[in-house]
Amino acid sequence: MLIPLTFYLIWKPKDAWVKPVVIYLVIAFVLNLVADMIWKKGLPFLELPIRDAFPFLYVPQYTQISNNIFYNVHSIIRMLLFTWFFYKLDPFFFKKLNLAVIPLFVGFTIINFYFFANIIVLPNSALFAVEAAFLLLYCIVYFVRLNKDERSTNPFSESSFKIVSGLTLYNAINLPIFIFYDYLIISNDTYSEDVWTVHNITYIVLNILIAFSFKK
Repeated sequence: MLIPLTFYLIWKPKDAWVKPVVIYLVIAFVLNLVADMIWKKGLPFLELPIRDAFPFLYVPQYTQISNNIFYNVHSIIRMLLFTWFFYKLDPFFFKKLNLAVIPLFVGFTIINFYFFANIIVLPNSALFAVEAAFLLLYCIVYFVRLNKDERSTNPFSESSFKIVSGLTLYNAINLPIFIFYDYLIISNDTYSEDVWTVHNITYIVLNILIAFSFKK
């Protein structure tokens, strides 16, 4: 996230769609930083203060603080902010889609974590898969809209095209990973780690494309 944030500070784009993307990058950076610090125990002296301040993060079976809530919150935030991003690209075109998709996603998230999953204990594959499927739908709709737009003679020159291309790549590749990741962890923990490396690579590509989208 530091790469696109650095590019944003250098080029300072003023497009309407920039705001939700920058807000996402800042929140994602903070969430990932905290999650990594807990996972790697980079600041062990903070463990007890964090545990005292946020006792719900402590998972007894792991005898430590869980960082998984940050990945689940990250997924929710990414979904909501990128639907806002698409809306900023074309409010008229994406308004109806938002009115249908956002309530479905919020409803699914509430039902999922209330009845079926614990938002704190484990990263939730179902949440990640639903988010990826919805964002992939937005990307497809974007490309259909772009193809029908007679004013767009060179879509590659549009900054938003780079971001949507990155989102398409990220979600298309990771959707099957998200769907089957729980089964991979149970059946082969080592293989699941190797597969997650693919996720990390596509996420880096997404961030690089976001960074270049800021350049005019």
